[in-house]
Amino acid sequence: MWGRLEDDMMKIEAAQNALSSYLDNLDASNQVALRAYGHNREKDCQDSELLVPFNNVSDVKDQIRNRALAIKPTGRTPIGISLMKALEDIGDQEAEIILISDGLETCDIDPCALMKSWRDKDINIKVHVVGLGLTEKEKNTLMCIADVSGGQFKDA
Repeated sequence: MWGRLEDDMMKIEAAQNALSSYLDNLDASNQVALRAYGHNREKDCQDSELLVPFNNVSDVKDQIRNRALAIKPTGRTPIGISLMKALEDIGDQEAEIILISDGLETCDIDPCALMKSWRDKDINIKVHVVGLGLTEKEKNTLMCIADVSGGQFKDA
């Protein structure tokens, strides 16, 4: 996330902007939460943290923005463990996940295989993926997460 995009914007800034735009387009009564990964410990594949628990957008929009602005990426990209923890966060609620990433899983879980296992278990949670500065190979790999879960892929 410390890299730069073609327009010279830092990837972390683009991620924060994408999240802010997403929040602005939600109905105020929608429930949202913020989970971040790879932001606390440099080489920790368990580094995934619920920063803002579920609440109405109108009640937590500013808190989510502020917490997102404070995120300092440290290196690892534990997408799989973060998706599993997000599923725990969601519990019995109907929900969708927005995954913002500038690269591939760097730990031991294949997120696409995880989405296939969710589908096989009738876990109907769509994962929408926003990719930042990805190569074609990275895009194709992350698209699998969105495709298998019924979500959408956006290239920021």
